[in-house]
Amino acid sequence: MKINPVERYYTKLGRQEGIKEGRQEGIKEGRQEGIKEGRQKGIKEGRQKGKYGFGLEIAEKMLKDNFPIEKISELTGLSKKEILKVNNSSKPN
Repeated sequence: MKINPVERYYTKLGRQEGIKEGRQEGIKEGRQEGIKEGRQKGIKEGRQKGKYGFGLEIAEKMLKDNFPIEKISELTGLSKKEILKVNNSSKPN
C-alpha cells in the first residue's frame, strides 16, 4: 500500500509535533524534579547548619561553666578543635 505525499507530510508533521511535545513535557518534569531535589537539599543543609550552630552555642555555655572539653565534645558532637575555636573566640581581647 502506497501512501500519498499529503499523508506522508502530515504523518511526518504529526511525528515532529509528538517529539516536540515529548521534549517539552520532559523538560517540564525535569525542572519540577530539580526544584523538588533542590528544596530537599536546602532543607537538609539548613537543618545541619542549625544543629551545628546550636552545638556551638551549647559548647560556649558549657565552657563558661568549666565543663571538660571531652565531655562537651561527647554531648554536642563537635570536635575538640571546633570547641577550642569557640573557647578562643569567646575570650575577651
